[in-house]
Amino acid sequence: MALQTSGAISLNDLATEFGGNTPHAINEYYRGGGLVPDSGANSGIPTSGQIDMNDFYGGTAEEPYSYTAGALYTWGTNGDAANKFGDGFTGQNTTQLDDVVTPGQVAGGGTNWTIVGFSGESFGIGGVLKTDGKRWSWGVQTGNGTNNKYSSPVVTAGGATDWAQYPGAQGDNAGIKTNGRMYSYSTYISDGTETARNAFVEVAGSHTNWAVIASDQPGTSAIKTDGRL
Repeated sequence: MALQTSGAISLNDLATEFGGNTPHAINEYYRGGGLVPDSGANSGIPTSGQIDMNDFYGGTAEEPYSYTAGALYTWGTNGDAANKFGDGFTGQNTTQLDDVVTPGQVAGGGTNWTIVGFSGESFGIGGVLKTDGKRWSWGVQTGNGTNNKYSSPVVTAGGATDWAQYPGAQGDNAGIKTNGRMYSYSTYISDGTETARNAFVEVAGSHTNWAVIASDQPGTSAIKTDGRL
């Protein structure tokens, strides 16, 4: 927890936040000196020379994370879903040890991820678009024509490169392509049948004017270019 932003700060407060050896002295707590991270939150704390308790307002021991632009990171509670985070982990979680509290890149890396959809804790389905228009997924329902589980992202929908939108939702996975057509797979797909699909099929009507899509179990809603829902 960060230090307060006003009022009196004591050496004990600094020691509680940043640690250090007793007896404590203020010159232990220069920014970048080992106890105090060299971060934006600590920019008011000097790296050497004169130092004052008021320099520590808002200071924190929390280390800044460094992220790569365009990379895909996942984290959260693993629950009962194997392969939930797309990080290559293949075991079934039986304890909280498999929860991810720090964002980590999905297996395979890459810096051209653009649109993310995610489907509920029990399924552990991730669906993501890349800048090349391909859709990738992992978990237990990926839309690649199989019922296999994947712990790392795999390309789906035949490797098509014309996906424009994919929201993703538990039990319902639909997307819109650049030609305005909508496709779906899984258990609620609106293709005029009650058949579950493991690969994308076009929804009923073959309309070419779908514009915006939102999904949640057990269905999908979409708006057309003429404003109809």
